[in-house]
Amino acid sequence: MVGVQWDATCWTRAPLLVDRILRVLHPVPLHWNFPAFPWTDTGASGLAPVLRERLASAGDSLLAMGCTGACQPVLGLKDLDREIAWGLRNPWSTGLADVFGRRPAAIAPRLPDLDRPGAAALFLRHGLALVGTAVGDRTLTFSGHYGLRVFPYTRLPGAGTGRQALDANLRRLMALCGDVFVMIDLAALPAAPAAAAPLIEIFAERVLGSGRTIVPLAEAALEGETRQPVNGCASTEAAEWRLFPATTLRRRLEASEGLRRRRRRRSDETRDLLAQLSAATPDPPVPAPGPPRRYTDRGLIAHMQGEATLSGDIFDVRLAGGRFCGLARGREALTPQRPAVSWLRVNGRTFVARGRSAFSFEGDDGTGLREDLVLEPGGSLVVDYTFRVEHAFLAIEAAFTFPALPPETIVDEWAPLVFALAEVPPGREVPVAFEAPDGSTGTCLVAERDGWRPAAGSRFRVKTGALEIVLATGSDGLGAWGLFLFRIAKVGRGRRVLEVNPFGAAGPVPAAPLAGSRGSFGFTIGLGRP
Repeated sequence: MVGVQWDATCWTRAPLLVDRILRVLHPVPLHWNFPAFPWTDTGASGLAPVLRERLASAGDSLLAMGCTGACQPVLGLKDLDREIAWGLRNPWSTGLADVFGRRPAAIAPRLPDLDRPGAAALFLRHGLALVGTAVGDRTLTFSGHYGLRVFPYTRLPGAGTGRQALDANLRRLMALCGDVFVMIDLAALPAAPAAAAPLIEIFAERVLGSGRTIVPLAEAALEGETRQPVNGCASTEAAEWRLFPATTLRRRLEASEGLRRRRRRRSDETRDLLAQLSAATPDPPVPAPGPPRRYTDRGLIAHMQGEATLSGDIFDVRLAGGRFCGLARGREALTPQRPAVSWLRVNGRTFVARGRSAFSFEGDDGTGLREDLVLEPGGSLVVDYTFRVEHAFLAIEAAFTFPALPPETIVDEWAPLVFALAEVPPGREVPVAFEAPDGSTGTCLVAERDGWRPAAGSRFRVKTGALEIVLATGSDGLGAWGLFLFRIAKVGRGRRVLEVNPFGAAGPVPAAPLAGSRGSFGFTIGLGRP
């Protein structure tokens, strides 16, 4: 199966690129995947009759990306409902069903929400029982998922991929045993049609020259068996999140928070909100550097470079040299007793933060311990650990200055604070339950092969033995949307632990928006419901 997709940023150049694609792929049935048509005509209206004719006479299929191509896991269910529904019909008559008079055969969002049962119910309610998810080299299979049938497809080329790399990727994909679904992504092609032409030609050459029969998705879906996972849900591919880097997505979430909290919104305000959480709009500006929050009202008491324990009402926190080392209850360890770590990996080189000082402090909201670290070149991190007077959970607040890096540097990994939550048997996937600010819930599965697995929500729950560790965004435990990263890390021979990175990023991402910037974050740790 062969598809063509683009997002809202590509409408101005889509007509010329589609023309070049049809020159070489016109004999075969194609799958067209894109968001709702633009509200202001940018030349996109000229595509409608071309695609309408293809859909009517060439055996082509229509797929839906959603209204704006938004990052669906960071939408509340009400907004997700509009993202799905408005991709089909909307108040501006730009939905796919509005324009073409036919419903899509499936939905293939930029990043689908496959972790919340409530999200699956929305797909089904709008008649979309087939959901595509972009993965690497994978043969076409259908898996059951909260009542949906989920199928993988391969999106090519990757951002910045040249002709040789695309050729190698296609050769590898066509050599797989079994059916494949390959989608050419216009958003990743060069802006100039002449520069994009060689990539389109190599795509067509490898697909048509593979000797494979090209069929519509509906035909494959009728014949394909559905594999049901043991626990009723399947792990979402972590690679899909790369289109929405954690650092920029957090800024988008913060910038849209005020609008999201409004009880009543106009349709155009909701549309703008969805667009802000898509890949179609420019990234919000990096906030101007400011002083760290909350640290001026706490009086430092004593230097605490050795081992120390903060005692709470229902559990204690062990620290060493100011570093978080795990939760305990008396002599009993509740989490793996390992020091937290902070690092930055750029261009394959890792910079690990080193401690400068650790002090106990006392403030109006309780007592705690502060650690001060330096992260070269020119970066710093200050972390406060506090048991608030009126709460049983541990509040963690951090302020950082990102290292001063050259703009051309590529950040591979940013981990301001990483610590272990639970021991994990080798080969085991760990479920992480989450709750969104609107009360919707879901579960994501973390596997060692995935590396860092993002999860969006305001509260996250991990079971370790008979206990449940609860992480909540915001230093008061009543936070808004957050984006936490989880992974299973190898820490010794035959030993694995589940780690959390509450405010980091897994690259590659350019350093230019981060270099020299300042920021702060806060979250809480508790047992059971905080």
